[in-house]
Amino acid sequence: MEKLIVAVDGTSSSGKSVICKKVAEILNYTFVDTGLMYRAFSWYCLSKNIDFNDQNQIISLLDSFNYQIKDDQIFVNDINVTNKLISSDILNVINKITIISQVRNHMVKAQQQLVKNKGYIVVGRDITSVVLPNADLKIYLDCDLEIRAKRRFEQNITNHILDKSYKQIYNDLYNRDKTDKTRLTGPLVLVDDAWYIDNSYLTIDQVVEMIINKIKALESQK
Repeated sequence: MEKLIVAVDGTSSSGKSVICKKVAEILNYTFVDTGLMYRAFSWYCLSKNIDFNDQNQIISLLDSFNYQIKDDQIFVNDINVTNKLISSDILNVINKITIISQVRNHMVKAQQQLVKNKGYIVVGRDITSVVLPNADLKIYLDCDLEIRAKRRFEQNITNHILDKSYKQIYNDLYNRDKTDKTRLTGPLVLVDDAWYIDNSYLTIDQVVEMIINKIKALESQK
């Protein structure tokens, strides 16, 4: 049976990465979170000590940026940066990078090149509509806003992260949804041929099982 290319989009904090990483592990697919590519490029720019207010300096680094995934580890120009991508320094500059159209166009091409072969589950911004419109399976994961906020709040408590109240998290997600759906470039949309999954009242394992069964069924038709 031939493996597939699976593209997964959806609302923020709807469990896309957690769910799809499990699916990939079980089916021996390669999991790709395209958001990490932007973080990796942010790290690369930081390593070059550029002025993030100068877009030309950012754009000038695109051609020398080499992003690879090896055994679930992320490498930039042969440097393992897997554990460097959640730093506050990156979070502080990433928005200055993602708004640049040249950066976005470069990343979309790089993402398409990365998954030119079968056997990938790709999660990220406008994956189903722009990056991989011809994917074998497109999934849109969604969840009620209140439930997403509650899950994130409880997750933070479990991890001893107490910097935001439930209401603050709710407002953050509300604003993120609004921004994602109304941005001019690559807005969050439910494409006609995507499989819509509302996991508001489903467990992670239930959604994982649903997706695995769907992938296996499609593989058997190849």
